[in-house]
Amino acid sequence: MERLAALSYRFGYQVRQADRHGSEEIMTDPILVIGATGKTGRRVTKRLVNAGIPVKAASRSGDTRFDWNDRRTWAPALEGARAAYITYYTDLAFPGAADAI
Repeated sequence: MERLAALSYRFGYQVRQADRHGSEEIMTDPILVIGATGKTGRRVTKRLVNAGIPVKAASRSGDTRFDWNDRRTWAPALEGARAAYITYYTDLAFPGAADAI
């Protein structure tokens, strides 16, 4: 419970104390993980889920679509999320990429 409470505090969640039957309850608003199928996003998603924190996993091809190159996917992915873990890829060899960063 202490570890769950610490993680919950860190991510802005409120964990209710266990009742006399040992039940715990966490807020249901998920943390959006952008790039959830990638190298770091997959690990972040796994750790949040293992800690009992609701996750909304987003990627370019998943159930929750998020594509940096398609702004139409941004608002639907963010809808209902309490917080977001953001990863961004960039191809520094692409003309103008350094200026855009």
